[in-house]
Amino acid sequence: MHFTKSGLYLFYDGATTRFDEKVGQVVAKRDAHQFPLPAYAVVLVTTENGRGLATTAAHIHIPDSYMTFEPWAIVVNVGEEITFTNNDMDLHVVMPSPEPMIMPEAGAQARSALWLANMQSFSPITLKGRGGKGVLTLSEPGLHHYYCPIHAAYDSTAYTYAPLKTFGGYPFIMDGVIVVLPT
Repeated sequence: MHFTKSGLYLFYDGATTRFDEKVGQVVAKRDAHQFPLPAYAVVLVTTENGRGLATTAAHIHIPDSYMTFEPWAIVVNVGEEITFTNNDMDLHVVMPSPEPMIMPEAGAQARSALWLANMQSFSPITLKGRGGKGVLTLSEPGLHHYYCPIHAAYDSTAYTYAPLKTFGGYPFIMDGVIVVLPT
């Protein structure tokens, strides 16, 4: 595929996965063989200097009873404060994640170094229910994936996250993407 325009592109397998307009996320189709694992990927295309995308509001919230981060993807500049607000009654955690951003085909040494760098990109943020807030500032440009480990679990055989059926929001994966542009 050839990209001619900067942007954040979300791809998904339409045979096994659908886009849910209500929460702005992909979710596995209930009749798909890999349900509840959605088949999706994110591609970030920038200009040569790592820019080209317009920034968005640096605020992410969790609506009451949805168990999702909204919006799912934001674009900010290096060093910009990102505010998280939890409007849900449940406790949530914002945890850095290298997957599914790092492909399993990468060499073991390169994969380990990228995994460690991504896991150390920020400290987890705990968001108490009913208005809990947290602030995150990222100093490294790039694509940063995060999730709530209370409501999603990593599936190491599929290299993606699975929603936890025991918590609300099923079958949505409680995750999101932050694009950080260089200065």
